[in-house]
Amino acid sequence: GGDLFQSVTETFTYNALQLLRYKREFGAHSFEVLAAHEANDFSSENYTDFKGKSVLPGATDLDLYLNQLSNSTGFTEGRTLESYFGQLNYDFDDRFYFTGSIRRDGSSRFANDKWDTFWSLGGAWVISNESWLSGNDFLRFLKVKGSYGTTGDENGVGFFTGVNTFNPSLLGNEAAIRPRTFEDPNLTWERASQWQVGAEFSLGSFLDGVIDYYQKDTENLIFERRVSPSTGVAVIVTNDGELRNSGLEFDMNFHLVNTQDVTLDLSVNGAVYDNEITVM
Repeated sequence: GGDLFQSVTETFTYNALQLLRYKREFGAHSFEVLAAHEANDFSSENYTDFKGKSVLPGATDLDLYLNQLSNSTGFTEGRTLESYFGQLNYDFDDRFYFTGSIRRDGSSRFANDKWDTFWSLGGAWVISNESWLSGNDFLRFLKVKGSYGTTGDENGVGFFTGVNTFNPSLLGNEAAIRPRTFEDPNLTWERASQWQVGAEFSLGSFLDGVIDYYQKDTENLIFERRVSPSTGVAVIVTNDGELRNSGLEFDMNFHLVNTQDVTLDLSVNGAVYDNEITVM
């Protein structure tokens, strides 16, 4: 006697990265250029079987079980992500910093609109390195910074978007199918744009601080929309809606005591966030 249920999952991930980097300094100038290509492939093979009435108690081989208690199952799923990207970093005299990046990503998760382009720009000014602040014992360090960029997200998207899927079965000893998922062929990247400003500073020998403010707007939100139950499917994954996230973050480190024998610091950090669905 006894039953045996076996489930086997084999997952394969392949990643290939080709990268070129060039860096040079001349005088007060320093820059670095990067260009790369990356391909990532994921696949998963899944099998199950359930049999009963073993001829050998405790056996772990399915051949030693005589009754097929349920139909065997087996399926393969996967996705491919390909990316091309470049980046430029530049600084002048340890005072002015600039960075720019651009990337183009293509995902097999999307049926028709697979590719999109994302980019970012950022800069910083270390004011405390200016000659007119040199030797200032109170404002020992001050850097202001800002950035703007766009990003994409494919999370929450299945492997077979754009193609309706079905489950096969037997009905009256004849082949039958029933709906499994309905898909949106126009589903594409969830896209976000974000700008951020901030400052880093040191006041005397008693305070180091960082403060940042950001605002992020996301469009083409990926979410599950309910559809009529009469179709046999409850939801469909689609793009719709816009979301705004904004916040103020700070981190303050107070140096209360700093002697040869005793060091005492007090750190205070916090954040204020605001999230709002602006379009739905």
